[in-house]
Amino acid sequence: QLIERCFSDHTDISFEKVQSEIKGQEEEIKEFKPQKLEYVPEGYVLETEYEDEIFLSYSSSYICKNKPALSYSQTGVKYFDYSISSNGKAMKKVEVKKKQGYWITDQNNWNSLLYISQGYVYYLSGYQKIDELIDILEKNKKIK
Repeated sequence: QLIERCFSDHTDISFEKVQSEIKGQEEEIKEFKPQKLEYVPEGYVLETEYEDEIFLSYSSSYICKNKPALSYSQTGVKYFDYSISSNGKAMKKVEVKKKQGYWITDQNNWNSLLYISQGYVYYLSGYQKIDELIDILEKNKKIK
């Protein structure tokens, strides 16, 4: 179960109980396979990336001249526990790859998109509009 706790300045997101009974959310991961973004909008280049096999985690950031930065991460569901700056409003459900995703925005219009699939939480964020973030994830075919 995805748990969201809203505060005036941030939102805590975590999983109360991570078991295979969570339909399609948690799967046993036998081998960590980072799903690097194969598509980013034109002009964006990889600035940093980090991989951690222990916590089933991969993260990267992208920059583009005269455009806002983009941040991406993939984390095993059982290790997922984020605190996201927010405007105190609840997250909204959005459709990503014909499944449910979650959108959180902060008071500075920083958008965060969470998508859960194959035992991982994919997290894409930036100042781009939520439709643009969804489009980026949907164009990355390795992310199911």
